[in-house]
Parts: sequence; C-alpha cells; structure tokens
Amino acid sequence: GGHGAFAYALLQGLKGEADSKTAKNARGNGDGTVDLDELVSYIRREVGDLTDNAQHVQDEGRLDVVLRKTEAPP
Repeated sequence: GGHGAFAYALLQGLKGEADSKTAKNARGNGDGTVDLDELVSYIRREVGDLTDNAQHVQDEGRLDVVLRKTEAPP
C-alpha cells in the first residue's frame, strides 16, 4: 500500500505483529504491548523477508531510548 518495506514493517509491528507469539517474524511474548526490543527484532526480520534479503536493517548503539519523560517524583 504505497509504503517501502521498512515503513510497512514498522506499521505492522506497531499494530501488534511484533508482540505476536505466532507471527513468523516476531519474538513477542503476547503480553498485549509492543516494546522496543520486540519491534526492532520484528522489523529486522520482516524487511529481509519482504525484500528477499535485498535490504537489511542496520542499527547501532543502545536501545535504552527515552520515549517519554515524566516529572521526577517528589
């Protein structure tokens, strides 16, 4: 639907495929949430499959990214 392989995998992963215990490319635990580790793992595998391994997701660094900052407790 108009997306590249990475964008498609990202959207599918965020919709819940990355959390699935049964999806072919997921390492999810089925807890109803998509965490960053599940999402990155899913995208890596799915992009390779979608492109017959012509494209590979490369990431560097650490995955302890701040997604939301809240006020410090008093």
